[in-house]
Amino acid sequence: MRPKRRIPAGLIVADIRGGMTNSQLMKRYQVSAGTLQKIFKKLQDANMIEDRDLDGRLLSPQEGVVHSPLRREQRCYTIMRLPITDMDNLDAECYVKDLTENGLQIVNLKARAGETKKLLIQGSEYADVRPFSFEAQCRWARIETSPTRHVAGFEITRISDDDLQQLREFIQFATFCG
Repeated sequence: MRPKRRIPAGLIVADIRGGMTNSQLMKRYQVSAGTLQKIFKKLQDANMIEDRDLDGRLLSPQEGVVHSPLRREQRCYTIMRLPITDMDNLDAECYVKDLTENGLQIVNLKARAGETKKLLIQGSEYADVRPFSFEAQCRWARIETSPTRHVAGFEITRISDDDLQQLREFIQFATFCG
């Protein structure tokens, strides 16, 4: 039996925070997807990384595969809690965690990978943005613990030109990117 190989925690944490995809991490450290998930768990248990460091990286319970999104744009985080409405479930109290012109991450919205939702953002007096809506397809979803909540990543698949302009204005005036 081969001895366990040691991977320096500080190096992999720096690579995660540096934006390496799961595929790149697996290649660099010569580990499988399952082993990478175990590494993520150990780093979380040791409080070396936080949930936000793993956004979009964990196993999707619906699909059982590791997602390694290739981020085309920098994430933009809202400077205030931004409610979002699922037009098929008006009672859900959901909010946007981060967004770009192409997608967003939503907290407290139950979704399955592949599912399409019609969503509405009420706009903002602060940013002088009117309400806008769009359709988005769920790319990944998970349930987080502590606190327990649903989190899902969506790709915007249909948006009118006017609503896209409102989204751009919101991103410009009511988010910080990083």
